[in-house]
Amino acid sequence: MMMQSPLNYVTLATTPPPSSCRRLPYRAVVKLRGHLKPLGQQSVVPREVEVVESFPDPETFYRNYVHPRRPVLFRRAQQHAPALKLWSQDSYLKEMYGNVDVLYEPKRESRLNDPRRMRLDDFLQYYNNTDMYVVSQTPTAMLREVYAPRCLLCGSISRSIEESNIWISSGSTRSMLHHDSDNIINCLISGGEKQWLLLDTSFKKVGLGFKWTEEGWIASDSSPVDPDHVNLLNFPGFQHVPWERATVQPGDCIYLPAQYLHQVRTDSTRSVALSVMFLKEEVYPHDNKGCDLPLPPPNTTMATLNFTWMYNGSGPVLMGYISPHVLRADLISSIREHAVDSSETVPYKVARGILEKVEPDTAVADILKALGVTETSGLSVASVQKLTANELKALAFMIDLPHDAVNEPPDMLGFDEHAWPPTKNG
Repeated sequence: MMMQSPLNYVTLATTPPPSSCRRLPYRAVVKLRGHLKPLGQQSVVPREVEVVESFPDPETFYRNYVHPRRPVLFRRAQQHAPALKLWSQDSYLKEMYGNVDVLYEPKRESRLNDPRRMRLDDFLQYYNNTDMYVVSQTPTAMLREVYAPRCLLCGSISRSIEESNIWISSGSTRSMLHHDSDNIINCLISGGEKQWLLLDTSFKKVGLGFKWTEEGWIASDSSPVDPDHVNLLNFPGFQHVPWERATVQPGDCIYLPAQYLHQVRTDSTRSVALSVMFLKEEVYPHDNKGCDLPLPPPNTTMATLNFTWMYNGSGPVLMGYISPHVLRADLISSIREHAVDSSETVPYKVARGILEKVEPDTAVADILKALGVTETSGLSVASVQKLTANELKALAFMIDLPHDAVNEPPDMLGFDEHAWPPTKNG
């Protein structure tokens, strides 16, 4: 039996040949490896991501992976967590967490669809027969059944943890090629295998479809390339990128540096995964405060982590919401950019102009008032540095009022209106 070549042949128009070759057609056949094939088949075989047993200590984690921006797979890091057994059953999730609200979206991610909202027990009733999966902020109660990564339990990293997110699907999900603004530790709690394709951030420059603005690369962005059928005529850069890959199994966790490009697929098995996100070093500088003390016991749960944004299962889902620490850093950077002397202070009009440029749709006067900026006082780096976490959160809500997902019967699931259950109380 003849093996099929991994190369796809694409006919490209060329310039007319010289007179000595007039008999040749004005077209040429060019070999494009992996043209219209799934992502990752267009260049050399990906190398495997480094694998270590369980979570390292905080300083090793920072020194070997966070600071040099190296992804790593933590094998069996969650193998003893209660969730590994408990979350394998829909009946348990329905009984314990059925009344919490979650966000869901299509399995074949496009980033063009706004997430929708429903109770978890409703989702679990129908998800095996639909093309939807949960991508939502993790309800706080569920964090009590997953162990906290020990590498996050002291130092600046422990104070810069933003949020936790959860994925629940019946299998066969596929993400876009994208990157997130924060560092991520993603753990597979239940399911078969999850395949990760990874690529260093620097390769965004080689024609993969990522957006460039006057302010630089967008903090969290996705490529428009179709991960199932990569068109190399539109995105030729994919022929030359050195992919990394990791196969994650239940109980494993993978660390992904901030803005590291990645694309994820799950097999056909039901899957539950959970992530923790923490700020990059440029936003929250590293220190090892508290790391000289004994770490908490290994069965310390994620519910003990100091998350910036928590979600109790109802109300606004603050998934991907603005970070107070990023807000502080942006304000300080803008003040220093516009200050005319060493006082690191800008007058009222300049402060107003900064906010109107950065946040044109907000009530700038109210924000200036909250910051204590008057016609005579101005805005200083020192005053911003003194703002507490709660004050910064309040400012974040003024700048970007939390909005929620659509909460309505999901006709996009393919059910008729009579098949969808009536709204439940509670």
